[in-house]
Amino acid sequence: MNIFQLISSGALLRLHIFVAAIVLAACSATQGDSVAQNGVAPGDETVRLIDSGQLSGFVDDHGNSVWLGVPYAKAPVGELRWRAPRVAEPWQGVREAKQYSDICVQVGSFMSAVPRQQYGKIVGSEDCLYLNVWAPKSLSRSAVANGKRLPVMLWIHGGGNIAGAGSAHHYAATLAAKREVVVVTINYRLGLLGWFNNPRINNAAREPNTSLVRKDGSGNYGTLDIIESLTWVQRNIANFGGDKDNVTLFGESAGALNVYSMLLSPLADGLFHKAISQSGGVTGYSLAQAQNYTDDNQAGHINSSAEVALTLMLKEQGQMDRRQAKTRLASMSDRDHANWLRGKPAKAIIGSLNGRPMGLGSRPFVNIIGDGAVLPVGQSWELYEQLAHRKRIPLITGTNRDEAKLMYSFDPRYVDRTAAPPRLRDVDDYNRLAKYISSVWRTFGTDLPARLISRNPENAGVYAYRFDFDELKGNRVDLLGAAHGLEIPFVFGAAPGAESPGHNHSPEGLPSREKLADAMSAYWANFAYTGSPGRGKDGNLPEWKPWSNQPGAEKLLILDSDQDGGIRQINTEVTIESVIKDLENDAALAGNEEKICHLYRRVFQDHIAIWATDTTRRGRDVITSHKCY
Repeated sequence: MNIFQLISSGALLRLHIFVAAIVLAACSATQGDSVAQNGVAPGDETVRLIDSGQLSGFVDDHGNSVWLGVPYAKAPVGELRWRAPRVAEPWQGVREAKQYSDICVQVGSFMSAVPRQQYGKIVGSEDCLYLNVWAPKSLSRSAVANGKRLPVMLWIHGGGNIAGAGSAHHYAATLAAKREVVVVTINYRLGLLGWFNNPRINNAAREPNTSLVRKDGSGNYGTLDIIESLTWVQRNIANFGGDKDNVTLFGESAGALNVYSMLLSPLADGLFHKAISQSGGVTGYSLAQAQNYTDDNQAGHINSSAEVALTLMLKEQGQMDRRQAKTRLASMSDRDHANWLRGKPAKAIIGSLNGRPMGLGSRPFVNIIGDGAVLPVGQSWELYEQLAHRKRIPLITGTNRDEAKLMYSFDPRYVDRTAAPPRLRDVDDYNRLAKYISSVWRTFGTDLPARLISRNPENAGVYAYRFDFDELKGNRVDLLGAAHGLEIPFVFGAAPGAESPGHNHSPEGLPSREKLADAMSAYWANFAYTGSPGRGKDGNLPEWKPWSNQPGAEKLLILDSDQDGGIRQINTEVTIESVIKDLENDAALAGNEEKICHLYRRVFQDHIAIWATDTTRRGRDVITSHKCY
């Protein structure tokens, strides 16, 4: 069965309601009013009819029609926790869609769209599977009724798959208005509520009369949420003026990783047509890492489903030791175990995290490779090569020149944040460390996928980039540079102001930022329209050519201001081997083996869990065979 055939048993009733709603809308229309026939209810300019019922939105300052907090699935609570999403329930009357929904459960942070006083606290709701739509003013009710359709760009937010929200960035309105596209942003389940592969829950899902068995037991619930949002787009976006046959996925960081998961998942086939990965790549965790105890023969992750259940049992029972808690868990039936876990409050689930809740090393699973339903089995390079043959979808993939600086800017080993502004303890050491780690990030996030996917001459084109813009004020040039996430407002066409979060920008640099934001949003939009960034939507930019594996051929586009060389293509490629060679030949280290090995270990050994997990074994083999390892 395909994903549409696996809809829950209430689908026929919802179809009847949908048809009845169309008939009622048609009957209430005045003579000659053809709007209702195209899924748009009469009356308010922003009222639209979707398969769940009627929605009323609002018109924003850009002239866009906007709908916020639109449910695309049932609330995944109670029996639906740790199950595949179910289609949203229909409603009667006109539902107001004028404010964002609750965010998904997470530890509050700067990524969460919550007030600062909620940072570090568990915030959000499990009832969070909602999306938001911006349609430019050209998509009036009558234009939609007459068949006008524009490309759709669906944004998947970042945040390590443990934080963030579709409401966290307010740039969607700018992109919709400036580039004439329909923009959709989504929430999806996060952390332990989004990625939790528990064999006891999986076994319970296989009991008779349980639908969606394979997906219910996949553990990749956040991934399935994104797929469900795409099916919603296929069913409904035409009623907002979007072209369901021209959908571009784009996302940053974990959102970009999730873009790759959509490229890999057979369940997402046909649901989108172009993809953009900003600072992402293919990575994930094995079933053993997802399921096992840390002291099993095949060790699990510190936040595996077994370890989480054990932590909850120890907290519940108080005086039990680890062995006794394991015995107690083993004595429970699969159904009782599943019910016990589903009965725990969401705050208790998130509170069971071992290690730093916001730390990459302690995060829950971003994707569970080889779950049998959602994602295939394979090493990362094998999965990249599969993409070249499975889905011939145009792809933009890239990273920022100084990716690592965002993470290290909060590390007290390198930055004194008691100072105002924060002070680097050793500028040269900081820049050197960030340079090599960011180069490795580029390897796995840009150059490796571009090279492997491009081996197939029939692929639809891979367009690679590196974001180099670093015109920040004061010492932020060294502290952040072109750090992780700083490209986000630019791709939406929204140049950061001097008072943007972090206060990283000066007022006098605004013209330079505006020019680059116009260029990047033009490339992104043209890609959405045509499948190639080309010369941008206005046709006046340097041509962005696809990656070529030919020696000396152009590889990737540098995105920078005119003051630093402007937009241009380069022909260099970065590999693990080239990073190691550059480190060994670093003139500043002057052949000092002790310094070289110290830096090598910081770049590779300290980050092998990120850069060289079991899913990137080939990179790991190169790293661990080095003399410094």
